[in-house]
Amino acid sequence: MLLENLYKITAQHTEKESSVTNLVFLESHHIYNGHFPNNPITPGVCLLQTAKELLEGYLNVNLRLHTLVDVKFLKLVIPNNSKELTYTITEKSHDNTNEKKVTVLIKDTSETYIKAIIIYSIL
Repeated sequence: MLLENLYKITAQHTEKESSVTNLVFLESHHIYNGHFPNNPITPGVCLLQTAKELLEGYLNVNLRLHTLVDVKFLKLVIPNNSKELTYTITEKSHDNTNEKKVTVLIKDTSETYIKAIIIYSIL
C-alpha cells in the first residue's frame, strides 16, 4: 500500500466479473494536513491509486498505470463528510494479455464521485 492508513476497508466481495469494496477515507491521515488545512479533500491521484491497489489485491498481480482512457471527477471526496464509499472495478475485454482494462466507479448510496476507464500494465 503506497499510502498507509489512508482508508479503512469495511467490506469486500465479488459480483460476476467485478470487485466491490466498501471503504472509508480516514481524515486523520497526514495527507490532509496539506490538502488542505481546515478543508480536507482527498486528492484525485489518491482515489485512483486506491483503485489500483484494490485491483492488485483482487487479481493478485502487480500493476502499473498505462492509460487513463476516460476519467470523470464528479464530486469531491471530503473525509470528514464522506460516507462509506463503494469502489466497483469491472474488467473489460482487451486484446493485450499483458494489460488489464477496467471500469472504475466510486460512489456512495446516493451520489457518484468518479467514473473511469483505465488500462493497467501487468508487471
